[in-house]
Amino acid sequence: MKIAIIGGGIVGSTAAFYLSQDHDVTLYDDGVGQATKAAAGIICPWFSKRRNKPWYRLANGGAHFYPAYSPI
Repeated sequence: MKIAIIGGGIVGSTAAFYLSQDHDVTLYDDGVGQATKAAAGIICPWFSKRRNKPWYRLANGGAHFYPAYSPI
């Protein structure tokens, strides 16, 4: 199956990586822009405000999904 993914941010890159294990994947990204605050919070939750406990737990779990990049 051929799959096209538009956007090479954290979600697009992760989806492309996992889908490419079993499918022919093409990732389209214009290379312009920056991470959204939501994506940055998932990658680096220790910069997120900890007042919102459910959000912080979700973001922290997302960061632990990438253990090589997590200083925790």
